[in-house]
Amino acid sequence: AEEHRCYYEPGAGFVRPEAAVAAQLSLAERHGAVIRREERVTSIESTGGGVTIQTNKDTYGADQAIITAGPWIGQVSECYDVDRLCSVYEQTFHWFDASVSAVPLSPDQMPTFVWQFGVQDLFYGVPAINGPEGGLKVATEQYLTTSDPNDPRQDVTADESQRMFDRFVDGRLPLGPCVVKAARCLYTVTPGSRFIIDRHPEKSNVLLASPCSGHGFKHSAAIGECLAKWTIDGHPTIDLSAFAINQFGSPKSH
Repeated sequence: AEEHRCYYEPGAGFVRPEAAVAAQLSLAERHGAVIRREERVTSIESTGGGVTIQTNKDTYGADQAIITAGPWIGQVSECYDVDRLCSVYEQTFHWFDASVSAVPLSPDQMPTFVWQFGVQDLFYGVPAINGPEGGLKVATEQYLTTSDPNDPRQDVTADESQRMFDRFVDGRLPLGPCVVKAARCLYTVTPGSRFIIDRHPEKSNVLLASPCSGHGFKHSAAIGECLAKWTIDGHPTIDLSAFAINQFGSPKSH
């Protein structure tokens, strides 16, 4: 519409997170890391001599531990300050059939986008990176209702996808209401959507990292390198004080 204003960034794009995670794990194993999959951490005990990690399958010992547990970081770390700061919000994603579009919606013809309208409404999307039949991904964000990561909701309902289409897509994108697939994820959000990268306030040989808030994945390689350097050299290669737990002020009383 005439009243819309747009900013186009030619260098912007998208990352396939599953492929990126698989590549990082493969590289880690190539350099000697041992990956344990499908294993739930039940406790992490810290002593002057190191850290003991208990899982549902085994017990492990180490000099130090790094906890990057996403929505479970407060629960796994047993850190009151982290638990009080991290709120978990459920988000939904919808892939609408792009084959009905009269214009091409492939990555070479359409950018990744964020579209704001009204006062605060916005939605974002990724072009049909898996072909028109794979759908065009559209989503928004909500920060009103928190979720329990141990009790996630099931599949996205047809009504939820229809509401997404009616409120955000209809009249804005050349798509029909047919949904190819839909999914949920969890955002672990701190006040101001800032990161937490710090030592555990009660366990000096445990590092905590919650670079989440819905925008942490793209920083994961750099943060992982900083955490590795911190454990090996005793200090990170760059100043991480801006991400300390106390950046949020004094904790409330228990």
